[in-house]
Amino acid sequence: RAEVLRLKSQLSKKHRVSVLYGNLYPEVRREEARRFREGDSDILVATDAIAMGLNLPIHTILFTTDSKFDGISQRPLTPNEVIQIAGRAGRYGHHEKGYIGATKADVLEHIDAMFHSPLRTIKPPFEVKPTTFQILELSKHLKTTDLETILRYYSKHMRFTGPFKAAKISSMLELSQQLRAKKGLSLEEKYILSQAPVSTKSPLVKSAWNFYVNAIIKKEVVHYKSSVNTSGIAKTELELLKAEDEVKKISLYLWLAYKFPELFPDSKEAELARVRVNRYCEASLKSNRLLKATVRRKRPDHTGEKGVSTKRNPTPSRYNNRSRRGRKR
Repeated sequence: RAEVLRLKSQLSKKHRVSVLYGNLYPEVRREEARRFREGDSDILVATDAIAMGLNLPIHTILFTTDSKFDGISQRPLTPNEVIQIAGRAGRYGHHEKGYIGATKADVLEHIDAMFHSPLRTIKPPFEVKPTTFQILELSKHLKTTDLETILRYYSKHMRFTGPFKAAKISSMLELSQQLRAKKGLSLEEKYILSQAPVSTKSPLVKSAWNFYVNAIIKKEVVHYKSSVNTSGIAKTELELLKAEDEVKKISLYLWLAYKFPELFPDSKEAELARVRVNRYCEASLKSNRLLKATVRRKRPDHTGEKGVSTKRNPTPSRYNNRSRRGRKR
């Protein structure tokens, strides 16, 4: 992500530039894609998110790197990934031919080798997540209501007929560990909450998640309240990142509104807020004025839901030391 914004800033001095990366909410990604598709921008700078089903009038793709961060480590791109990304160039109905290249000789050498390597086929068994019924039955079998224990047993021991196997469900395990200390939740409620769309790398979302879970335990109604100011445009990458995290917080609220409608009644307000924040992100990306974030001496004024304030840590590490893992292409 940071690399994408850096390259956008560099190229925007002479060109109109759109950007695509995984952290952008779908509405913003669609708007950035539309700008490029309709000629409102000349260059599209993207991570490998560009490979996910986009049909754009791309004539040439230049790889600036031949590796990616897969959530665990930095690793070389596979033949399948190179082909998937390269396939965005020369799409039917846009250009008769497409071209791929690289900005560095060593990157081009690896990309060329992967492009001409055999593809890896996806083979069964396919992973399957547990159902609520299976969780409750395993609870009886194991004589425990500890969700993490049940999930680990499921992942390790469940067997299926046909081309299936138990999923590893690492994200559910992570949330189940956090839910273990929460008293007052039924096993079924914990299982539902373990599937919530929680970005554990975002201080804002993690704080909101903790507040929301406590409200569910107390059966308290939670009204949506924004944590960011969306007037004008973002002036720094930090402000843009916080807006992107606000969209994730809204998505979490909407997910909970679907699961617990009596406790999270502001789905319409949250939907409207998501539109506002997305427009704020779109306008900020178009402005070409984003500056790198700097640490401020003055403590900022954070507002949000009760219990979601980050005043004790006004500049969380996610916002100070932003990851350089996102790569541009």
